[in-house]
Amino acid sequence: MLFSLKKFLLSRWSEICPVLPAPQDLKVVAYLPAGRIIHPKFIFLIFSESSREPVLIAKIPSRPDYAPTMKSAFDMLREFYSSSRLKDLASSVPRPFYEGEIQGLPLFLESYCPGRTLPLRGYHLRYEPYRCFASAAAWLKQFHLKTRETTAGEEEINRLFISLIRTAASAFPELDEKLKPLQEECLSLSQNPIPIVYSHGDYTAKNILFGRDEEDVRIIDWERHQKRDLPFFDLLKFALWFTCGRKKLSLFAGLKDCLVNDRRIKTAMRDYLSAMAIEKELEGILIPLYFVRRIGAIQRNIGKEAAKGHIECLLAWLDFRSENSGVRSQESE
Repeated sequence: MLFSLKKFLLSRWSEICPVLPAPQDLKVVAYLPAGRIIHPKFIFLIFSESSREPVLIAKIPSRPDYAPTMKSAFDMLREFYSSSRLKDLASSVPRPFYEGEIQGLPLFLESYCPGRTLPLRGYHLRYEPYRCFASAAAWLKQFHLKTRETTAGEEEINRLFISLIRTAASAFPELDEKLKPLQEECLSLSQNPIPIVYSHGDYTAKNILFGRDEEDVRIIDWERHQKRDLPFFDLLKFALWFTCGRKKLSLFAGLKDCLVNDRRIKTAMRDYLSAMAIEKELEGILIPLYFVRRIGAIQRNIGKEAAKGHIECLLAWLDFRSENSGVRSQESE
């Protein structure tokens, strides 16, 4: 595959990447990012051997059923470069160059984002964590404000809220009674328009590349994106990674840390919620609903036992919420 890909690129470079200079010493190497073993795709780096500067990323699905997911992600990148509402953010995502086939397999070519390969990826996040968190939150706020719409009808309310709760309660009977009040809250809120946004779906450090400047952020790997999704989930996922992964906290301790205890993270999240006009009542639903969704996804893809940690966190948060008047009523530190 490496030889075929190199031959293909050399023969069609001016057609595929007319805005990029053709390297005379093109080299293609297979690249498997950390944590990507379970994803059914091959990733190749294309770069100039003399300058050692990567130029392109080539992606090929290793299973036919994953091709539509990769095409959807590629089309999302296209929208950044073609849509008037997203063009201001286009420079922060890979540029899509080519969609076609090679040896009968789908081929997707996109621009290389500096910092994608280790060890550069985690440098700024490691030494300037809070600056990076603020940058990631600020980028996400812009993205969601530009794609913000409102729920359209009872069917969408059911898809985004009620069906998730019922599915989780059916798979885990111990959640049934605990989730009934949450379901009632969702039904009461469904009378009013609820914001929905484009979501990334996997907004974690492995897909966010930080540069030296505050606004130098690149967002890669859009294969889990959705175009009509609930807000706040992307930011909450990144915040949980930040607190649980970086600080080595349990899931529930990490949740309390980012929503209640850590002033700098809390400020960035408050700013996002305020900009998105997410009221206290909706916020109170979105937090447990995030875990309801994660529990369902883990149960489907891995198994019931793997969802145990998220179930414990959900139950602990519901208890914590019932004992407090809500995150926004907490006094600022």
